[in-house]
Amino acid sequence: MGVPAFYRWLTEKFPQTVVNAQEIRELDDRGQYKQVSVEPNPNGEEYDNLYLDMNGIIHPCTHNDDGALPLSEDEMMEAIFRVVERLFNIARPRRLLFMAIDGVAPRAKMNQQRSRRFKADQEKKDALAKLIKEAEEKGTVFDAAKKAAEFNSNCITPGTVFMDRVAISLQFFAELKVNTDPGWKNIKVLFSDSNAPGEGEHKIMEYVRKQRSLPDYDPNIRHVISGLDADLIMLGLSTHEAHFHILREEVTPTPYGVCSRCKRKGHRSDECQEDPPEPLYQFLRLHVLREYLAFYLEVPNYADWNLDRAIDDWIFMCFFVGNDFLPHMPALGIHDGGLDLLVNLWKETVPVLGWLTHDSKIHLPAVEQLFKRVAEREDDLLQKKQRSDANREAKFKRNDVAKAERYLAQKGIRPSSYVAPAPIRVVDNNNVAASLRAAIMSQAGGGLGGAAGMTAVGEKRKVQEISQPTNNVWEPLKLLSAEEKKKLRINDTAEVEDEIMLGMSGWKERYYTQKFKVDRLLDTTFMHKLKQDYLEGLQWVLLYYTKGCPSWGWYFPYHYAPAAADLVNLSDVQINLELGTPFNPLAQLMSVLPPSSKQFVPEAYQKLMTDPNSSIIDFYPTHFKQDLNGATQLWKAIALLPFIDEERLLHALESQESKLTPAEKERNTRREHLLYTSSETEEGSVLMKNYKSEEWVDISMPTNDMRGQVSRFPSSVDPGETYPSPLPNYQPIKNTKVVCVQYRFPEPTKMIRGILPQAQVPQPVVDRHDFLSRQRGEDRVQNHAANRMVNHYTESNQYKPGHDVNGQRFHPYGGRGGHRGPREDQYSDKIQRDDVGGQADFGGGRGGRGGYSEYTSRGRGGGGYHDGGRGRGRGGYNNFGGRDQNRDYNGMDQERGGYNGGGGYNNGGGYNNGGGYNNGGGYNGGGGHNRGGYQGRGGFGDRGGYNRGGRGGFNNRGGPGPRGGDANYNSRGWGENQSY
Repeated sequence: MGVPAFYRWLTEKFPQTVVNAQEIRELDDRGQYKQVSVEPNPNGEEYDNLYLDMNGIIHPCTHNDDGALPLSEDEMMEAIFRVVERLFNIARPRRLLFMAIDGVAPRAKMNQQRSRRFKADQEKKDALAKLIKEAEEKGTVFDAAKKAAEFNSNCITPGTVFMDRVAISLQFFAELKVNTDPGWKNIKVLFSDSNAPGEGEHKIMEYVRKQRSLPDYDPNIRHVISGLDADLIMLGLSTHEAHFHILREEVTPTPYGVCSRCKRKGHRSDECQEDPPEPLYQFLRLHVLREYLAFYLEVPNYADWNLDRAIDDWIFMCFFVGNDFLPHMPALGIHDGGLDLLVNLWKETVPVLGWLTHDSKIHLPAVEQLFKRVAEREDDLLQKKQRSDANREAKFKRNDVAKAERYLAQKGIRPSSYVAPAPIRVVDNNNVAASLRAAIMSQAGGGLGGAAGMTAVGEKRKVQEISQPTNNVWEPLKLLSAEEKKKLRINDTAEVEDEIMLGMSGWKERYYTQKFKVDRLLDTTFMHKLKQDYLEGLQWVLLYYTKGCPSWGWYFPYHYAPAAADLVNLSDVQINLELGTPFNPLAQLMSVLPPSSKQFVPEAYQKLMTDPNSSIIDFYPTHFKQDLNGATQLWKAIALLPFIDEERLLHALESQESKLTPAEKERNTRREHLLYTSSETEEGSVLMKNYKSEEWVDISMPTNDMRGQVSRFPSSVDPGETYPSPLPNYQPIKNTKVVCVQYRFPEPTKMIRGILPQAQVPQPVVDRHDFLSRQRGEDRVQNHAANRMVNHYTESNQYKPGHDVNGQRFHPYGGRGGHRGPREDQYSDKIQRDDVGGQADFGGGRGGRGGYSEYTSRGRGGGGYHDGGRGRGRGGYNNFGGRDQNRDYNGMDQERGGYNGGGGYNNGGGYNNGGGYNNGGGYNGGGGHNRGGYQGRGGFGDRGGYNRGGRGGFNNRGGPGPRGGDANYNSRGWGENQSY
């Protein structure tokens, strides 16, 4: 899904959804993984079905971040095998392995694929031009042939020779493993290559939905899907299966002082010379996410509230902040709290107008009301987003400058003196839109010309002073070559003039004038069509994720989204989606590849991409505009490419079809899924009866976990025969015991939304306290960040997530309880003062250094009677690690976290001291009953004690008296701020 930060956002907001995967990684003499998949799963759960979204494996096994080709194609295939084996050994499925490669995508997805490939091609051209120019300036010769030999990832597209070879290799691999690996012998292997239409993960979900609809389906099948895309979360939730996990590479922030590449101390990532280690893996448990969402999406006093309906609505709202098929609305972004805002507005809407969706269909009255609520806040949201984006971009760029400075210093180069950041004037001009509109109306073709800079005489202006660095501040970046920027992982940026000024008065008129070349107020026909197309797109995306592709030919025919204020009056919107048919593989190739990748299409089609007289030459521009659309990093730019006209494209291809070779025609066909199983198993005997049938035959496996249709696979090797090897390092498989057939999914009978009645739902992991602790932790981290000193910014003292301003680790969910007091900031003359009572830097909140379920132990502490983390630890009832510690401290009842010591009854976080009843975090001090207080962060209610030391309060910031109790400290009495 088109939200790069979504996975991290979700796992930070709902931390207990993720657990680290345990794996046994033993290699044999050949360097292959030992066969451990028949042994019990070390992760404590036996999975039935493992689904692999293969494109997430193919890409990292064939090219690195620099696009270099370190391997031969044979080695690439073997690398793919190793990753599949590793994932199989982690999950150890007992019933089914489904490997699915992306096939031909719907037109809506092809537009994004086209944009990515054209942009990547343009970036390579620009980088090559820079390298040639730099070589000329240095008087050297650039090796263009070597650069051209680098692996071109555009070949990872259906219809290419490379993808055909991947399919043949994986067919051999499936045959080999079922023959030789005991863990594979008793399962079914389903394989869908790139000639079977549909994205890999959507083919997988189609299989799950259709099997689930059958009357004898086992509702307690345990599913695990592996892939890198965030949309796996939406797809998994949309099945409403009771047991569904996502297996993916671990995503964790790199600790301060550790190289982000090799994960070791002693050097920086830009200095690292080591190969990065193989990634670790995590399980994201969707049943735990459902538990979190039950609290996150709770609508108080709503009698018709239903978790499955609420989750369907949440999935729908997630599409507003990003997806691969529609541009997101200008005001909503995941970084800026867009999804949290939508949820809060949704909670206001649902009790009045009902759910946003019903059985995968949009409920337009409720959706319109949600858009209206967003529109009321749109200007403020955009202004906030502009500030947030500017700060984020400036931070990234400062980091890049620091890297460049260190690198240049090593080479003995010192940039000239910098000019301090100077304020610039940003003009909010109410009449700019009118000027632009007048220019468009007066010029043929609607070009803007120089209208963007025009101003009317005597117009009113609002001037805002914004601190912006001058160009000299970024001088170190200008001294780096393109290769050096790649080495240092520095993204190119661009300085652009913001002529639209989103959120400022008149921005909507300017937005439509520049982006759509229309007058928003006068062109009512266009505005209605834009609204119609966008709502149709939302309906398409919802159906695509919950029921399957509703239309292969539909796509959103604009590069930009409408404003929320223009998505109203929806009663006249008519949504019509026709299913149609998918493109053939070669038609998709011609739709998404730039002309510089013509070597991947048949020779008969290549002239259509390059000949000036081609009837479709306009589909293949060699240069095109890219709109940064408010961003500064080039990779975020929107490629303003022409949309493919399906009728013209297919007509042009048809005129050349007779020139295709037999092999090219074969690669252009649609293929069925393939089903493998051992002929020696009970399920294999079912297939043996039908594997030679030319007709499609209904089958039902004895385990009642698979139905469908099978027929003979023309290229299969009969059991008992020799299966040839396509790779030089592998021997042919003699006397194969595998039966392979073509397979089709069953026709669905009854689609059921929600957890199936017979499902055994896992024991709850999260309770309301977990959820509220996390929300308080978020608020506290935000307050901590908002109040920290940032006047002196260097890499050594910059604030990092998970650290305080001294660079010390703290857990983001809470504080230690007692009184931390003042400290001196080593990087400035100022005194930094931590919150008095309750908000120190480690432990605290459910999840940190102790806590309700685990972290290092199970005690009760962190300075206080009841909390301190997610396990009851650090100052617990009995020990450093609490009552049932995971660390053995020999039951030291009086020591460091015990009843009387270091966090115990009378001391250091106990009843009377350091987080206890009367002192330093207790009933009257800065800690106390729970996380240092009765309910949170110190004192009877929060951050301090009943009478003293820090923003107490019964349930929130502010106690019976101001700022923590009866004593006047500042103000903020009982319940003044937001409560839970």
